[in-house]
Amino acid sequence: MIKEYISELCDILEISEPAISYDASDFSTKTTMAQYAPYEDIIYIRKKEKPDPDYMFAIAHEVRHAWQFRTNETFYFKDYKSSDQIENLEAYNMQIAEIDANAFAGIVMTDFFSLAPKWHGFTEKNIKAIKARIEYLITTELK
Repeated sequence: MIKEYISELCDILEISEPAISYDASDFSTKTTMAQYAPYEDIIYIRKKEKPDPDYMFAIAHEVRHAWQFRTNETFYFKDYKSSDQIENLEAYNMQIAEIDANAFAGIVMTDFFSLAPKWHGFTEKNIKAIKARIEYLITTELK
């Protein structure tokens, strides 16, 4: 099911499918569900018996990172800092790569599953930026 989901997302984004690995041994936290390794072109996914909305959101988010690296790495990642290199979570989530990946995943959740993300853990500033990016994506790129 997950492979088919990723395949469908890649079709929407018009990219080839990255490799998939269920080896989560290098995840930095126990709550990390998915992670994209750009130079290996692999999406690492924590295996779950029953995928839930957060899990599907995380996978869509990481597929969007694959698209970002392939289409405009400089724009999305020129000044990118990982969460352990940045002062706080709000600043991390305000990076264009994260805003865009969260916006894409939000669109996917609404379109595929009829679920509106609740944006738990995001500040009002983050949510405003993500919603603006959603509007941009649905009126330009994902028409």
